[in-house]
Amino acid sequence: MIKMWIAVWLVSHAFDFSMAVFDVAQNLIGKAAGVANASAKVSPGDIANMVDSLKGESIGKLMTIVLETSIVKMIIQGISILITVILYGRMIEIYIYTSVCAIPFATMGNKEWGSIGTNYIRGLFALGLQGLFLLICVGIYAVLVKTLNISDIHKSIFELLGYTLILGITMMKSGSIAKSILNAH
Repeated sequence: MIKMWIAVWLVSHAFDFSMAVFDVAQNLIGKAAGVANASAKVSPGDIANMVDSLKGESIGKLMTIVLETSIVKMIIQGISILITVILYGRMIEIYIYTSVCAIPFATMGNKEWGSIGTNYIRGLFALGLQGLFLLICVGIYAVLVKTLNISDIHKSIFELLGYTLILGITMMKSGSIAKSILNAH
């Protein structure tokens, strides 16, 4: 009778528990957002210096720069699409996780099946931690982009490409890192 009462109580409050986990994660991310608030803007003086350095270059070198810039721009746009898909995928994963929350919570009162509910809770916290990791990745990216020296356009283009690739890879790995930290399957 006690196990049944516990199971009914957990199932009837499962959505509240799930949302509480995301409220805690949202609070954590909100506090970290103030720390990771670096701006990656380029000053007008830097652009003027870059334009001045390009004025004396030959047509061949300028065409090479245009070609390099175009290729890197297309790659960065592709990575940008990938990052958007990762972020939307995380939101869909949150919706799916919370929509079935009653099922894993119902297993928590059972000795044999209790690990399902425990692992579900770990997965919920991993999703919240993943949001923090995504914010940290974007903050580090902004700091790295801010340190670019755009007076050397060849070097800065490929550094930007490298930083963007690193951002995409770390954002893809953020979910598995969060799950491994919390030992969620």
